[in-house]
Amino acid sequence: MGSHGTNQLRELVGMIRNQETYLSTTSGLYAVAAAVLVFSFFQQEDHFLARTAIALAGLLLGGTWYLIVARTSVCTAHWKMKVLALESDLGVPQTFRISDETPKGMPKQKILQMATAALLIYWAVCLVYAAANLIAEML
Repeated sequence: MGSHGTNQLRELVGMIRNQETYLSTTSGLYAVAAAVLVFSFFQQEDHFLARTAIALAGLLLGGTWYLIVARTSVCTAHWKMKVLALESDLGVPQTFRISDETPKGMPKQKILQMATAALLIYWAVCLVYAAANLIAEML
């Protein structure tokens, strides 16, 4: 296995790091987009049609983000299992295993999933509020 196994290990670790980089980059973009939507929602005090549209956009953004976090979590877990197995097959000592390292500063995917789910609930409540006020305004 030797050289081929080492190259395969390097590729798998690279794939994991790419997913983590992708997740952290899109997390930043998502946070900015969500903040803009929240700010816009509260700027539309008496415009319930606009609030309804913003809440729908927030739900769409939150749902998309939830899928991205879930997919990244699944891919990363799959590749980490392969790295663990390959490190065992190569006989890498426990102290030098890459798979035991946890990146510093990046929240766990479960925390991101919970935060995204909370934001989805927030947007659902905003949508119900805005739609109810829009219907009441029409009557």
